[in-house]
Amino acid sequence: MGLDNYTKVVYGWKITGKSVKNITEDLEDVCNDEYDSDTYDILENFTTEDTMCGEYFYFGSVLICYDAKEGGCEILDDNLIKKKQKDWEEMLNKYPKIKEVFEYYKKDKKPQIYVFQHIW
Repeated sequence: MGLDNYTKVVYGWKITGKSVKNITEDLEDVCNDEYDSDTYDILENFTTEDTMCGEYFYFGSVLICYDAKEGGCEILDDNLIKKKQKDWEEMLNKYPKIKEVFEYYKKDKKPQIYVFQHIW
């Protein structure tokens, strides 16, 4: 069994510590109870969870994502950012209960750009 290794750029927020388990449980509850859907189906393009150790959880606009083993080069420009932000806003408008969960965990912090390797 090999590891998947993706390079990601996220414009959003990062959760660590006990909050990782809490946000994943809260999102699962909302998706199952309110939208009768699997969390992954709704949020696959907007979240990144450390499924191996539970040390981090990113949410927001995933600007870039590519397989690090295959390499890649992406252009991060205003058009890409606007498109991804539009997708994020549309998802939040479509799923207001999910928006409430994210608002709670943002704790009024401003979004940041995170560049990281997501390995699982």
